[in-house]
Amino acid sequence: MIRYTLTMARRPQSKLKRTTVRSSKKKTAPLASPADEFVQDAVTLLMREQYESAIALLSKAVAQDWKHTKVRLLLARAYGQNGQLDECKQEIHRVVEIAKRQPEVIIEAGQALARFGEFDAAFDVFEKAHEVGTRNSQALTRMADAAERLSRLEDASTFATQAISHDTQAHEARLVLARVLRRKRDHGHAAEVLHEAISTAGATDQLRAKQNYELAAVLDQLGEYAKAAEALTNAKARLKESAKVIREPADEAAYTLRRLVQELSQERVAGWVEASRDMPPARVAALVGFPRSGTTLLEQVLDAHPEIVSVEESTHLSSELVAGMTRTVPKTESLAQTLDQVKLDDVQHCRKRYLDALSGHVGGGIGSRYVLDKNPIRTLVMPFLRRAIPNAKIITALRDPRDVVLSNLMQAFEPSAMNLAFLDVKEAGDFYALNMEGWIRLRSMIDDWVEVCYEDVVTDSSAQAMRVFELLGLEWRDEVARFRENMPDKAVRSPTYAAVQEPVHSRAVRRWENYAEYLAPAMPVLERVAKTLGYD
Repeated sequence: MIRYTLTMARRPQSKLKRTTVRSSKKKTAPLASPADEFVQDAVTLLMREQYESAIALLSKAVAQDWKHTKVRLLLARAYGQNGQLDECKQEIHRVVEIAKRQPEVIIEAGQALARFGEFDAAFDVFEKAHEVGTRNSQALTRMADAAERLSRLEDASTFATQAISHDTQAHEARLVLARVLRRKRDHGHAAEVLHEAISTAGATDQLRAKQNYELAAVLDQLGEYAKAAEALTNAKARLKESAKVIREPADEAAYTLRRLVQELSQERVAGWVEASRDMPPARVAALVGFPRSGTTLLEQVLDAHPEIVSVEESTHLSSELVAGMTRTVPKTESLAQTLDQVKLDDVQHCRKRYLDALSGHVGGGIGSRYVLDKNPIRTLVMPFLRRAIPNAKIITALRDPRDVVLSNLMQAFEPSAMNLAFLDVKEAGDFYALNMEGWIRLRSMIDDWVEVCYEDVVTDSSAQAMRVFELLGLEWRDEVARFRENMPDKAVRSPTYAAVQEPVHSRAVRRWENYAEYLAPAMPVLERVAKTLGYD
């Protein structure tokens, strides 16, 4: 699962403050382990994307209690989000060794691996949980889920069916089975499974929402567009109450981006470029745009070039550059002011951390290759990348705005500050316009960028790849035309993983026409952006 996060320009505190609930009736229970006292501060650091500080703190906690599986799983998460995947996997395997015959803990360890796209390793851990558990339907469900992500559809179907036989209310197993059936184009059977699951009591609102999202995808394939729109409405209604807790950070994120766009000017951007003109070059390119604009397909095409290595939807740009620079000038009120005032030494420090994180993410050994940092939601913070790496190239994926917003509305995202807008049609359109009209404003002030339309990629991927290679100064390589040959061996973390596994097609082009009534609240703003981007 893919998480769309962005570190905003919040004021860093001098100390991590622990919130304590006071009661006159009873005292706080004593800590079960000396490592417990580190947990809350570590979680705070992780939320702030201060991963190295979290690693240092959690390492101290592990030294206090080496058998503390919760702390080790947090440490694994910190390593993974810091791009240190080898260390992440080592910690998870230690958890599995410590847990021994605790299937619930082992399953949690496997889920941590899956979160970072390590689906093969995750499957092995889930299998271990199944071996030590007795008729463990949860382990079977997780095995089914990992197998489906690996496109082992027959195995996924078998495991999901076994999970359901052990537990007739195995809602998540039914969801996985429905996904498998949809990918096998058995849409009628998938709809039956989902209708039965939705009518069965016992599912949480979050799981019920996922079932309705999947039902919408199935009904879309069956051509029952009105019913698909109804399923989407039902899914979002299930999430709106629990999502209220992230309304404030979502509004803060939108305000911060809106203010950045408003404060952009040709003179200001030129000043940022001049301030970093003596920085050494680096072979880095950002692949941005907006979620569901074809970035995953384009990344797969470009990554087939032997001189390109891609990093898929990491937090490195946000945590090392945006948050890193923001922390060095805590009294600024906006991202633009941060870029104005950050000192060159601090920029160089953040740049090194960013490049080290990218290198760690791909296992080191980047050498002379271009690093393609794919982050479709980071478009508006490209000035931070250019402040650290002035020669960085920018590749912006475009797609018909109406198709983009519809596709996002159909995704079963876990609500976060950066995707909360997709629980409402009008808000989704406004959030898209904020980002893409912001890009339209920014592109007039910078150079070394290229826009690639999804509709052109599905028609002639090689021609569009060549346009990118010209920007990067790379020669054509025949491997690019055979990019699909590498697909079975490459895990895709994006929500579009299933679609990317299919042959390139144009079925998703102008799909919005089937949902014009559903999209009506967002249509005025979407048609405005569509006209600006050249979509009639």
